Amino acid sequence: MSVVHYSKEIANKICSLISNTDKGLNHICKGEGMPSRSTVYEWLILYPEFSDNYTRAKERQADLIFEDIIAISDDSSQDEKDTEFGIKENTEFTSRSRLKIDARKWVLSKLQPKKYGDKLDLSTNGKDINTGVTFITEVTTDVRGTDKDNTTAESNS
Repeated sequence: MSVVHYSKEIANKICSLISNTDKGLNHICKGEGMPSRSTVYEWLILYPEFSDNYTRAKERQADLIFEDIIAISDDSSQDEKDTEFGIKENTEFTSRSRLKIDARKWVLSKLQPKKYGDKLDLSTNGKDINTGVTFITEVTTDVRGTDKDNTTAESNS
């Protein structure tokens, strides 16, 4: 593979291919006249404009993948097949569709975790939950040898 030097034309082509297809950088870099993946990663560090455009392209790609998930789940054209015993579920097709959807959901959760990732905090908006638990911060012994509890009621709020 020959060395490909940075140009806005190549950088824009990479971003365009990413934002308009579900293909990853590995696939794109195999194309004729394209740099290696490691070269692209270097460009992302060296050229802030390319890095910004690449980030936006990956965001658009995530939305494209989301639309693919909807299309795959809506496609029931091969869900059934005609057999000698009548119409049966085409488990090969439905299983493959499920695999495609699951794989794309996983990719989305990595590309844009805030938008497409699993939601862990559904009710507190990131604030601590008040559990009503009191924490003992200090226990001292008075001169008579009995414990004198110097506690402070604290909660997570």
